[in-house]
Amino acid sequence: MYRMLSLFCLSLGLAACATPEPPESTPGGDVLAVRLSMNEWVVENLMDAGIPDNAHATLTFTEDGAVSGSTGCNRYNGTWTLSGDQLVFGPIASTRRACFGALNDMEQKFLSVLQEPATLSLDQTGLLRLQSANGSIEAR
Repeated sequence: MYRMLSLFCLSLGLAACATPEPPESTPGGDVLAVRLSMNEWVVENLMDAGIPDNAHATLTFTEDGAVSGSTGCNRYNGTWTLSGDQLVFGPIASTRRACFGALNDMEQKFLSVLQEPATLSLDQTGLLRLQSANGSIEAR
């Protein structure tokens, strides 16, 4: 009897010390969705043409499906969903400051990428790439 009880306690103790496997998904979405929401993404490349020197465009994703940031000229916000590697943005609202020249062009291109479903990739160097029918955004 004591031997069985000792074996049971030993098994229970070993099971309690085991390292659990990381979850494949979370209640807020899959692992990729969690990685998206871990920081503010700063745009480095837009439509494979870089960005103007004085521009600072960003993307910030939250686990509850909100997105916000800067287009380089105006602020924007909206919603997002991720299914596999397909990122879909809901309606995007933005402020209406007047933008001229290169900043205006950049803003139009940036928002156009968000209007269509995008294939999302995140490489080992931390480069986030969104590729939609309207173009691409690369950010870190």
